[in-house]
Amino acid sequence: PAAEFTEVSEIDEDFADVLEFTSSVTLPFLDEQGNHNLQLLLTAHVRSNLEELTSDPRDFIVESLEYVTFFMLFMMPILALLQQIILVLFPRYYVEHLVLTVHNHAFLLLMIFITMVLGIFENVTLAYIGVVAEWLSAISALWIFVYLFLSLKRYFQLGWFTATLAFSITSILYTIALAAGMFLFGMLFVIFA
Repeated sequence: PAAEFTEVSEIDEDFADVLEFTSSVTLPFLDEQGNHNLQLLLTAHVRSNLEELTSDPRDFIVESLEYVTFFMLFMMPILALLQQIILVLFPRYYVEHLVLTVHNHAFLLLMIFITMVLGIFENVTLAYIGVVAEWLSAISALWIFVYLFLSLKRYFQLGWFTATLAFSITSILYTIALAAGMFLFGMLFVIFA
């Protein structure tokens, strides 16, 4: 379907893989004409979104921030499941892992907000306000990791070694899941937003 468009723009050259993907989407329950129409619709929609993204990236990002809440809500059960798998020797219900995950995500969002507010004051040169804000931002970033580790250790009453091992493995796997989720989220947003 992408070949049906006569003009080749920079969008087509820069995002050829994305457009190729949308032009190859087929659904098994649609007939050939239905799949063809779907491919045309997706390709046109993706082109529109990519043109908006390249023309005004800041506005596109601001619009996409409204979907972050849904993304975070989607990631919480995944982290709880990862914790349950890693801590399989400690008999806990999935809901207990989910409660800790919700608590930690709320804490994380609060600390991100505080760090963003402190970031406003980092460039202020009046009476060392900027320096203090930079230090507080660095301390806040460090405190995030310390707090998340201590919450896991205390909530599940783990020893230092077990907590460190569980926190490290969970953090690595969650980072991988988060990166994959962000990639998928970004692709879906570009296609369907």
